[in-house]
Amino acid sequence: MPFTINQTNVKNWEDLDYQETFEVCTMLMFIGMSEITEDNVAEVHARHTLNNMICGIERKDAYTLEQFRKRIGVEVNVSPLTQRQFISRFTRELKILTDRNKQFIKEAELEIKTGDDIQRLEEGGMAEAELEVQSNG
Repeated sequence: MPFTINQTNVKNWEDLDYQETFEVCTMLMFIGMSEITEDNVAEVHARHTLNNMICGIERKDAYTLEQFRKRIGVEVNVSPLTQRQFISRFTRELKILTDRNKQFIKEAELEIKTGDDIQRLEEGGMAEAELEVQSNG
């Protein structure tokens, strides 16, 4: 299914930057919103902010509430997510990132420990290093 953008209901849409509008509309797909309305513009911005946190996008690169307000009336053909569905997906993504970070920390600690063991071996403390490896292993 092709991605379509309907901006005919956007006030002064001809004056808006097309590339920025396209990027905003593409982002709607990631946050599960099929339109920007007067009633949901704050939620669109909030979801965008949460999505940026997960993706590691810096604040200076985020869209502002005003950029969304300028596009009230835009519609895209994406399957909308309810608030519950979005929060569930956000929580799942956050857990995945947290688990990856925990694994990264474990691997870094292991590298540090291995580096300490190598240093002890080089200093002649082989028995001490072996004992620690056995007790942790």
